[in-house]
Amino acid sequence: MRTVSCEVLYTIQDLVTKSLEGTWFKQYQDTFPPCSAVGSDSCLRGAILKTKLKNVWMVFCRFIKTVCKFQNAMKDPRTRTGFELYLRMSYRHFSESCDSRAPPKEEGDTSHMKRRVINGKVIIIDFLINDLSFYLESERFRNLADSGTVMASAGMYGENDHAMLHQKADMIIRIFLKSEISPKLRINIAETQRDAILQLCSTGKVDRGLFHPAIITIFPNLVFCWKKFCNQKLTKNLDGVKATKKQEVSSTPDYMGPLLIDNDWYRKVKTIMSITEDHTTLRFTVHHGLKLILPQAILDLKRSHNNMPLPHKAPSPQRFVPSYSDHPVLDAHHKPQRHRSEEAGEGRTAHNNE
Repeated sequence: MRTVSCEVLYTIQDLVTKSLEGTWFKQYQDTFPPCSAVGSDSCLRGAILKTKLKNVWMVFCRFIKTVCKFQNAMKDPRTRTGFELYLRMSYRHFSESCDSRAPPKEEGDTSHMKRRVINGKVIIIDFLINDLSFYLESERFRNLADSGTVMASAGMYGENDHAMLHQKADMIIRIFLKSEISPKLRINIAETQRDAILQLCSTGKVDRGLFHPAIITIFPNLVFCWKKFCNQKLTKNLDGVKATKKQEVSSTPDYMGPLLIDNDWYRKVKTIMSITEDHTTLRFTVHHGLKLILPQAILDLKRSHNNMPLPHKAPSPQRFVPSYSDHPVLDAHHKPQRHRSEEAGEGRTAHNNE
């Protein structure tokens, strides 16, 4: 048999493939259902996934900002005190009622304590402040453990530092997880988590992740309450600004109108009535002090408008006698001082009569 080269075999194979494709490929393709909509569905699904991923990142960034603000605010004693008061007194603002009662436990009966639904979880309201304190103490413990790791890498970690870390862990356990006061568990976590922490501590595995499972359970509730606290505080501030603006809007006093002589400030000033003056004048000298010169025409107009007697006809002692002032003022037995121009005019009239 004559030998056939590889190039000839490849050519024959290509021709046979094209012949089969031209004869049978169309029939083979018709055996499958149409898949024209698959491409559009995949594109739409990809767009939806991108949108959801974008929203997830936005929510994640907001959560990080909220956590940072919460941690910074808890460093301020005043803000922390206000938040603790909010958790103690305003729990109805951020929680829902819960009718279920927990069965009594062996270590202590907690059935009499208030239970509310917060963020979809049933928790004990009386332990919310303990949750906050436990979280802050756990953060301090974690920072202490991180400092110990850095010191150990530098060869400066000693037995005293190791003992201090264990004492911190024991203190947190004795206060919140294994308290001497019934119930022994004083925070809103499961007993299985508490037992796991105690077991790790008993085996000597005291590191920065010792209280991490408990923090994961507690922290979302604290952040949820913190958001409610910030919203309520913002609402109160807005209401206070609106109330302040309403108080600032007041009627402007009429300084050009008739003088109101019934005010208290009028009784504290030495008063002089003048016929020559057309406007109310307030003068001050070192020798005589503060003087108020009242035009007689304006006083007459004011008193006639209010149907009040004139001062020289029927003066009222209560109206002109001051309650506290060393300066002479108008009263029933004291004639009002007149301006020098008035006295000079009377002197000329007397001289002409003579």
